[in-house]
Amino acid sequence: MSHNGAYIVAGTTNGDISVWDSQSRRIVFGPFKIHKDAITSVAYAPNAAQIASCSLSARLFTQDSQTGQIALGPLEGHAKRVNTIMYSPDSKLLITGSDDGTIRTWSSSNGKTTSVFAGHKAPVLSIACAYTHTQGNGYFVISGSADRTVFILDIHNSVIRVVFGPLNGHNSPVTALACSPDGLCAVSGSADGAIYIWDMLTGNALAKCPKSHLSTISQISFSPSGSYFASCSIDSTIYTWDPARGELRDGPLKTRSFALDALSYSPYGDQIISCSKDGSVQVWGTTQAEKEAVGVGGHSAQVNSIDFCPDGIRIVSGSHDRTLCIWSAYTGRILMGPLEGHSGAVQVVAYSHDGLSIVSGSADKTLIIWASRTGEVKIGPLKGHDSIVFSAAFFPDDSRIISGSADHSVHIWSTYTGQLLTKIHNQNSWVYSVACSRDGSLFAFGTVNQTAHIYNASEFGAILTLKSDDRACPVLSLTFSPDGGYIISGSDDGVICRWNVGTGELTVWPVAESDSSIRAVTYSPNGKYVASGSEDGIICILDAQTGDVVAGPLSGHNDSILSVVYSPDSTYLASGSADGSVRIWDIDRLKKRSKFKPGGLQRLTEDGWVVDDSFNHLVWIPHDLRDRLSLEDEVLQIAIQGSFSLDISNACLGDLWRNIYCVD
Repeated sequence: MSHNGAYIVAGTTNGDISVWDSQSRRIVFGPFKIHKDAITSVAYAPNAAQIASCSLSARLFTQDSQTGQIALGPLEGHAKRVNTIMYSPDSKLLITGSDDGTIRTWSSSNGKTTSVFAGHKAPVLSIACAYTHTQGNGYFVISGSADRTVFILDIHNSVIRVVFGPLNGHNSPVTALACSPDGLCAVSGSADGAIYIWDMLTGNALAKCPKSHLSTISQISFSPSGSYFASCSIDSTIYTWDPARGELRDGPLKTRSFALDALSYSPYGDQIISCSKDGSVQVWGTTQAEKEAVGVGGHSAQVNSIDFCPDGIRIVSGSHDRTLCIWSAYTGRILMGPLEGHSGAVQVVAYSHDGLSIVSGSADKTLIIWASRTGEVKIGPLKGHDSIVFSAAFFPDDSRIISGSADHSVHIWSTYTGQLLTKIHNQNSWVYSVACSRDGSLFAFGTVNQTAHIYNASEFGAILTLKSDDRACPVLSLTFSPDGGYIISGSDDGVICRWNVGTGELTVWPVAESDSSIRAVTYSPNGKYVASGSEDGIICILDAQTGDVVAGPLSGHNDSILSVVYSPDSTYLASGSADGSVRIWDIDRLKKRSKFKPGGLQRLTEDGWVVDDSFNHLVWIPHDLRDRLSLEDEVLQIAIQGSFSLDISNACLGDLWRNIYCVD
């Protein structure tokens, strides 16, 4: 299943690959004929851009997930059939296990083999992967084999190192594996139906689950929160388990006597998807539906900053109430928090590029580095600034953090130790905003005295000072374009400034008719669009080349927009506001929207009327409910008071009013 839960990919014995819509359960892409023989394993890249597959012939392919066009392949290296394939959590590596007894890692960008592990004495039947808890961007890989053993491996800088193993316990071939989302434990299943739970940090067996399956376990999958895992078997049953105790929670779920080959949880745990030997796909509703991950409450004050996790599934928010919250980007449920640690308002939050850490900066003059999967403080509070920390960001390699403060300085810190590496003094001006180029070679910061400064990230030398002499406005926010060629900033007089990084040439884009302060700007990751949020609660989306407004002004928030950020795949925009809410917007829908037809575009006026594009009055909303209304442009609203939407698709509006009468 894709990480956003929208699609299911399946491979068949005749070599076809098809992509299914998880809601309609219909094929939406494919079937694609890539392989000439039976497919043994398929995997979605976490970024959903590609699908990887392997077959009996020992050849691998990657392909575009929507067009089916081959991206890489055939990739050859294994001497015998490949049994299992998966992507690393950051989509950079392919990991495969084969009947030749080896595990290989491959670059997902060029298809080259980066490492080989040959520690098993029989075919490798199953693998699983999770981020390590050590420094750097490494992975834990756990492998299971027909030799009845399990290995826990560490892959860092293309080098495979044995952490623990061979681990013994199973009396039959190890046929299925899964790692918990936090990487702290793993589960293995074998041909005799046995299930073991392992501690990834010690290699010890934590528990052996009660025998329930009567035959070979074909796959294991963790729920998104890690509070449950599910197992399926060729005995046609599915069970769900508590990994903390090894206890059975639910089951058996039974198919119509067909052996089950695979299963996966949906991104928010309310469904289990399985497929069976007869080629059918089943969707099951879970009874627990991640209840323990669904918190209540949220922020009780304005949302100052938000950021998408690189996996696109979660959003972190920082608030004036001094806390952080982590939310599901699909359901709006609070997954973690409120997280407490700061004694002042949280002004900025940012995910690391590997998704494992979050940095927060506060009015209490400190920064904290958090473990994103557990909510625990990893390092901090980091002390060094003498005033409010307005902004912070990770460098692309996640080894350093840059922060800007009202104390007129920029600090650069070690992510791993929290040590202050360097300090840059700005001349008597608050530093409102900081940003790093995608390649990590440059960083920039914007100040209250109307200037932006570009620095070399390796030598910390000033390269260029950017200023518009006729604009006496503070640079409230700034960001690099994905290619590093431009910097955009929002200013106090309602315009976006775009500077050429090489020449300093300035282009000014008026965003809207008003001159309200632009409090937040961001580039879409694909580089096509720029989004802005202003003090009057309006969001606009602009063409990144011309500055033309392509969507907006978007209204919905009832106070200043303080933060905007795109999802990693550029399909959604999230906004955080002084009204205490986070809203998520569908970019494609915004670009394609048309004039009102029944069920069409809605807006809310100041006096509480929902109107169409021609300002026809549709329905009036009481004052105490207006903050909770999610309009049609929005996919989701996250707020402590809850939200609701209107479905007027069958309303009798305009000439349709006569349809409300019935004639006997």
